[in-house]
Amino acid sequence: MTTWYGKTFARDPNTGFGNYWKAQGRRSDLFSGKTLSFPFTTFKYGGTGGSIWDTNVWLIESQLLRLTTDLSAWNKIDDLWASYVLDALLGWEIRRTMTFPIDINTFKKFRAFSRIVNKATAKLLIELNQVDDSGISLLAKTATWSDPAVNKNDMFHTLQTTYKWDAVVKNSNKLPIESLNES
Repeated sequence: MTTWYGKTFARDPNTGFGNYWKAQGRRSDLFSGKTLSFPFTTFKYGGTGGSIWDTNVWLIESQLLRLTTDLSAWNKIDDLWASYVLDALLGWEIRRTMTFPIDINTFKKFRAFSRIVNKATAKLLIELNQVDDSGISLLAKTATWSDPAVNKNDMFHTLQTTYKWDAVVKNSNKLPIESLNES
């Protein structure tokens, strides 16, 4: 899998596990154009939106599709489950690409995108992120991260404890910043 967005995790000294919400790299670093200061070339968690997958992953569809059967409580957390399958079960790398698509939900916050797209596209993206009378955008209403029933950190903890996923980044995953500047 190659993706523009992912996370790496450090081991919490108190629990011995990673925390989903305390990743080593920050999403805002990617959006603000500081991508070269983000020193990871692979991730433990990869965001599925805008990603490229090896189609051979469907040879194990019985694992990927468990979210429709015995793991249905996690069916809105497919990105975390897919990362677990790729990393822990298959041992595949989740690679970072140096480019990324436009994330509509953060378009207004990080105006750097307005220099990348034409005016018509910018207008459309802003319209898609408009808020309703309650002050919530359509995107926020439909996003799984805004659903209180979705608890990614609980699932992440269970994947590390019950399913034995070593989700903590290894030092070999880091490259010196200078080598990233050359790519």
